[in-house]
Amino acid sequence: MSEDIYKQVARKLDEMPTGFPTTASGVELKILKKMFPDPVDAANWLLINPTPEPVEVIAERFAKPVSEVQTIVDNLVGKGLIKAAQIDGVYYYFMMPYVIGMFEDSYLYGLIDGEYAEYFEEYLPHFSKSYGGFAPEEVRVIPVNGSIEAEKVIYPYDDARKIIEQGKSFKLLPCVCRYQRSEIGKPCPQNHPVEEGCIVISYDENEDENAKYFPPMAKSASKEEALAHLERAAAAGLVHQSYNLESSNHFICNCCTCCCGILRGRLEFNAPHMNVKSNYSARIDADACIACGTCKDDRCKFNAIVEEGMVYSVRSELCVGCGVCVASCPETAITLEARAESEQTKPFESLAKFYETRALTRQK
Repeated sequence: MSEDIYKQVARKLDEMPTGFPTTASGVELKILKKMFPDPVDAANWLLINPTPEPVEVIAERFAKPVSEVQTIVDNLVGKGLIKAAQIDGVYYYFMMPYVIGMFEDSYLYGLIDGEYAEYFEEYLPHFSKSYGGFAPEEVRVIPVNGSIEAEKVIYPYDDARKIIEQGKSFKLLPCVCRYQRSEIGKPCPQNHPVEEGCIVISYDENEDENAKYFPPMAKSASKEEALAHLERAAAAGLVHQSYNLESSNHFICNCCTCCCGILRGRLEFNAPHMNVKSNYSARIDADACIACGTCKDDRCKFNAIVEEGMVYSVRSELCVGCGVCVASCPETAITLEARAESEQTKPFESLAKFYETRALTRQK
């Protein structure tokens, strides 16, 4: 019965737009057993919908009193297995995808240990080929405004700093990807700390005050602290990523290519749709460049900068437009320039629209 319940969970996760592919080894079931050590939690999870619902509606499906079901959903939220969102003072509960969602929350609620980390490492190539094997992309590379030509009109979704400035309350999270790698004995070779992770952004200034559920590894932050966190990440050469949305981007991850599951999927496992490039590409001013090599040797992790005869240039087709190379140039010889209009992409208006489009794509 326990084996069947985990297969049911796996199937339901794979029905979600971002998927949860099966493997010949069955490692995905081992992951689920780490996430749901109690099969009762898995059975309860199966009765939660992806669409947010108040506990009264969920209780009808459980055929149990509301007070009893409230305890059940509180337990699932407290283990990072479902999500709770407050809307007009009422909590709504819903199922999350494995990524982005359950994997990240597994860490925030203390479920990832060395064994789980090993299973995830085995699973990542399979997951990447499914998740990153076709468009549309859920995640977008987002540069910092200081990297972009000053005279250009910059949309908020193309500027990590603007995204934070529009927020009202913030949480700082450790990096689950760097933690997962450290748990298998492969800590970040660039020495980026686990603590310098994601920034969660709310557009409700009272969210932290009213929050019934607060991840134990999260830390409340002011807007100034969130911006300082972003600046440290940019200075350290980390790549900023968020949802591929026009607005209401609820997180900015600060990622290294050696640990980030999304970036590793693109670089190590040849999954081209793990993320979408920004609408900018780096350009090196040959007259200002002193050929120090910092951009190519130390900053660019996407092999987009080439050198021929002490002349450095950018291969736009490989550049993701992150702006990491810009901040480190001692001669300010590098800028981000807008891509040709035909190469630019417009984000989705909402996460629901992304899921709808992605679901249709997966059915083809």
